[in-house]
Amino acid sequence: MWKQYHLLNFRGVAYSIHGSFLAIFLILSFLALKASDRTSVIAFAIAYGLINICILLHEVGHVVLGRAVGLRVRSVSLSPLGCVAMFEDDGNVRPRDEAIMAAGGPLVTIGLCAALYLVNGGINWSLSEASILNMVLLGNIPVLLFNLLPVYPLDGGVLVNALARSIFPKDAAQRVSRAFSQGTSLGVAAIAAAFGAWFVVGLALFGFVLGPRLLAARS
Repeated sequence: MWKQYHLLNFRGVAYSIHGSFLAIFLILSFLALKASDRTSVIAFAIAYGLINICILLHEVGHVVLGRAVGLRVRSVSLSPLGCVAMFEDDGNVRPRDEAIMAAGGPLVTIGLCAALYLVNGGINWSLSEASILNMVLLGNIPVLLFNLLPVYPLDGGVLVNALARSIFPKDAAQRVSRAFSQGTSLGVAAIAAAFGAWFVVGLALFGFVLGPRLLAARS
């Protein structure tokens, strides 16, 4: 249904944007025309765009450290749910290199959060009264926490997999990674269900199913 639109090639990496990302901006523009408080809608649209730029920088962190250890990057794609970097991985990447690559994104996001906190003069947890910079900061915090969950293929899951591969034989490492991934997914689903966050429940259950498949595909 939605197409990927190629943006540019930079240092051998293809960057693209998902069509639905552009559609969201059109919807926000329409809401701004209809809303009585257009300033708030426009501010949210700007913050949404800046948050996605931060997510893109998060992936660039993976790309930079991945290339530094010799991993070849094929593409980076930006979508409304985040950004994904695709590496040419034959399943034989050294655990140390995999961990370095996985750490690149969170390190960039931590740096961005620190910079935004300093420039904004702190953080206001009330979204309704927040400035654009504050909304961007509030958007980056869950991005960081979400990516550090030990659910494969999130950054935390990749780090757990790299650690397991450095300690255990291949099959045992995969079982450890799968246990962390599925256990965390079920835990997140249970907590989300208790608060009625059914979208998060669905996302966690999707991770419960997808994680082991992606791990198996690497072997």
